[in-house]
Amino acid sequence: MRMCRQEWGAFEEVCERENISRNDLLGMIEECKNHRLGLTYSARLFIISYFRNAATENGHIAAGHSRNDYGSTLRQLIGHSLTD
Repeated sequence: MRMCRQEWGAFEEVCERENISRNDLLGMIEECKNHRLGLTYSARLFIISYFRNAATENGHIAAGHSRNDYGSTLRQLIGHSLTD
């Protein structure tokens, strides 16, 4: 399975938070995914869904995502995520 370092990092974080092995989580995703979708694509969808479901308005404010700074906070986050 090919994912970028950021995706694997997020996947590993889910595994740590949920106390599950990488193989067990991949097995669950494989078992539950739409048969027309590949495992990599399904894992990416899962990662996005996991963190979107965990996101709260207070969490966004604490992370600085909701500041009215004309997008500079978002630009920093984008720049950081694309260069790691």
